[in-house]
Amino acid sequence: FLIGVGDLSKIAYFWTSSNKLVGTIPTTFGNCINLKWLELQNNNLSGPIPEEFGNMKSIINLYVGSNDLTGTIPSEIFGENMTNLHLNDNQLSGPVPENYGQSWRLEELWLNNNKLTGTLPIIAEGELSYLVELRINNNKMTGEVDNSLCQNNLDVFHADCHPPNGEGEPHIVCSCCTTCFSSPSSLPSSSPSSLPSESPSLLLSSSPSSFPSESPSSFPSFSPTRSPSKRPSARPTPSP
Repeated sequence: FLIGVGDLSKIAYFWTSSNKLVGTIPTTFGNCINLKWLELQNNNLSGPIPEEFGNMKSIINLYVGSNDLTGTIPSEIFGENMTNLHLNDNQLSGPVPENYGQSWRLEELWLNNNKLTGTLPIIAEGELSYLVELRINNNKMTGEVDNSLCQNNLDVFHADCHPPNGEGEPHIVCSCCTTCFSSPSSLPSSSPSSLPSESPSLLLSSSPSSFPSESPSSFPSFSPTRSPSKRPSARPTPSP
């Protein structure tokens, strides 16, 4: 898969979503220091997210969801210019990096449908103040979401904050979640097929319209104003 991509050091926009790409993501993407928008979602890519993504200091939108990526989330990807980061529907494991709040311009952070563990880290005052959409549901995460995050004006916050089978304690305790997914009675196994269904019957929400469409077999629905799959009518046009 695009072994020579590192030679494209001046490229600013790279879109290869919804194809049948296989293999690992080249570490040479780190040479694309002018890259602002990278779409690799909805392919068959495997292996880790390269730490070298952290060299892309200009990156604003990074979409690598709906692949078969493994390993942990590299802390290097949380740059100060990142605005939309979608890592959903993979097999990523480990905790959310402690420095994720440093991407203070983040508007959308999608981590749902992975195998992430631990508790969502506390953020410092003023961090993630632009965040409007956070999805951490259908993982192995546990614990209480700190009020440092709940003080921000989140429009969408999905988590496993509904008790398993409607009984007992939920895996996530959250005072500001907008949609609570049912925590499985036992944490999911390593098999991707064991990720719980996201049928509306498993959700608690203030209104049916907030039920998300996040099935791994179909590309998630987005807000038209920020969507990689339903982009604005005019994409940014690279300069000649």
